[in-house]
Amino acid sequence: MQLFNMGLAAGLSLQAGIATLLVGPAGVGKTEIAEAMCRKLGYHFCGTIIGTQCDPGTDFGMPVLVTDPDTGVQTVVKLPGHVFREAIAAAGRGQIPVIFFDEMNTCSPLVRAAMLTVIQSKLVGDVRLPSETRFIAAMNPPDIAPNATDIMPPTASRYLWLGFESERRWRLPLDFWRRSKAQGFPDPELLILPDDWESHIPAAAGLVDAFLSSNPEAYEDDQDIRCVNTPVACPRTWTWVERVLAACESVHAPFEVMEMCLSGLVGKGNGLALMEFRKLRDLADVDLCLANAGPIPQRGDVCFLLFEAASVKLREEPTVQRWQQFWNLYAASDAAGMVDYALPGAEKVCRQASPKLANGSPNPHFIPGALK
Repeated sequence: MQLFNMGLAAGLSLQAGIATLLVGPAGVGKTEIAEAMCRKLGYHFCGTIIGTQCDPGTDFGMPVLVTDPDTGVQTVVKLPGHVFREAIAAAGRGQIPVIFFDEMNTCSPLVRAAMLTVIQSKLVGDVRLPSETRFIAAMNPPDIAPNATDIMPPTASRYLWLGFESERRWRLPLDFWRRSKAQGFPDPELLILPDDWESHIPAAAGLVDAFLSSNPEAYEDDQDIRCVNTPVACPRTWTWVERVLAACESVHAPFEVMEMCLSGLVGKGNGLALMEFRKLRDLADVDLCLANAGPIPQRGDVCFLLFEAASVKLREEPTVQRWQQFWNLYAASDAAGMVDYALPGAEKVCRQASPKLANGSPNPHFIPGALK
């Protein structure tokens, strides 16, 4: 079940365009699962780049003397290695290319820096990879990898980590191994994202924003010795949390899969806390509360989430009716003594409102003067 859930999490991360780092012992199928996911999704697996066998001056940009046929002027151009050229060719055929980096923590710092440049900017030498290029990386746990060096926050924060916890390493169960010997490595079960999955991002962003407003200490890790070989909470990874959370919501991903995705970006503590915070959102029916101007939850955290969700509804449906419903609900929170918890959502609504909507409000006296 653990391998199944990790496969689902890896598939969602791959489809959402977030680089994924698989951590597990040697010989447990990390490369095979990457290839199998590509087959299942119809992506093109371009090949494996083994970090310990790379030369950053050649594999990541071989200097080549090129002569302009019209002017005869010669220039030195850094051309990418064959795996990167394969990615460019695959994109030209309309396929999504996937590049696999192996032995992430045993390669030289120069090679790792070159990998980082490719993942961050999709630039290899003087050639830019197609924007749709995806990346998967793998490594053995630091305690068993020969000559391993620590993965520090600048690199760690570029990945969604799977298998980084000792109790949840990427492992291949015996029955799975037996079947793969008899039938070949099977294509994994994956949750396929719908075409409109990104429409869930505004709601996911609202939830993350509400969570961080209530838990500001979760926003950013102190990037010290405790942040090696582990996911890192920082602005970049929280932005990716919005994407992967939207992806999970769009396919109704199981709890453990969603938690793996969130924890793999911002750490297990933050991932579990966000999952618990998400449960609070379901305690209030947003559409019902907007339509009836209540009921107003008497729990501050639930009321806070209600107005965050209501502000997202107004952003998705910027109509005069929604605007009027929101301020009627705000007035009800004032009457119920819960207006302090409604205020952050009201501030967002005022920032995003158009003059047309503002003029349609039937209850302008309920809008705080500081928000007008």
